[in-house]
Amino acid sequence: MNERPLTLEEIHEGTLEILKKIISICDETGVNYFLAYGTLIGAVRHGGFIPWDDDLDLVMLRPDYEKFLDYCRAHEAEMFPFRLMNRRNTSDYPYNISRFCDLRYRMESEDLPDAGMGMFIDIYPYDGVGNDLAEAERTIGRRKWLYMNCFFSAIRKHFMPSHKGTLRTIAKFPVHCAAKLMGYRYFLDKLEKLQYRYSLEDSRYVACTVWDGTLDATEKTNYMEYIYLDFAGVRAKAPKNYDAMLRATYGDYMCLPPEDKRAPHHEYSLYRKPEYFPAE
Repeated sequence: MNERPLTLEEIHEGTLEILKKIISICDETGVNYFLAYGTLIGAVRHGGFIPWDDDLDLVMLRPDYEKFLDYCRAHEAEMFPFRLMNRRNTSDYPYNISRFCDLRYRMESEDLPDAGMGMFIDIYPYDGVGNDLAEAERTIGRRKWLYMNCFFSAIRKHFMPSHKGTLRTIAKFPVHCAAKLMGYRYFLDKLEKLQYRYSLEDSRYVACTVWDGTLDATEKTNYMEYIYLDFAGVRAKAPKNYDAMLRATYGDYMCLPPEDKRAPHHEYSLYRKPEYFPAE
């Protein structure tokens, strides 16, 4: 039987099942989570997924994130086919955020490792970044940008020319070679250390310090209160102040992007594992 990649609609359907499992665990353990980024825009603007989006993102403040990780570690066997994957429990896992995965699916990517994660939802830990955004940008933001760019140079199987022209590509190549020699784990370790720069308890602002190229900090109080939004029929938590948060990051987020920008942004395909699904 010839395998075919999942359609976007099938990815949405499977991802919703993963979301339901995460929510059930969070409800059981008292862990707070929040719809985030494009997922939050989708909930507000479309009542679910952005029609062309292919993933789902959640945010947890660090204490809730650690509590969620502890639960999943203690109940790993009984959660199958779901599994929380991260660098702590999977030696070749290549990210500093966790992914809650459905292992009945298989991922394939031409340029990035998959670590056997299947279909997944990203879970981003948020840490304190102090009380001064300009200082946070100097002490964390610039380092994040550098480490993330070096990380992707180190982990990609192929060199990616700069989209800013030939001179930038020429300048980028030695950095790519140096990053390859150092290895992608070196830069993941550097990113991990950024979470300890400021105390969450004493910080006015929070952000994901261990992943993504920008700081994108927001007030901690935005993650102290939540409301429920409908996400494709699933009742899910969102920051109570979501409108101001989204406008600060995206501007008029209710306005659709140009048609040529309406496309999935991940570099992989997903397949059903035949042992878990009947023949089509």
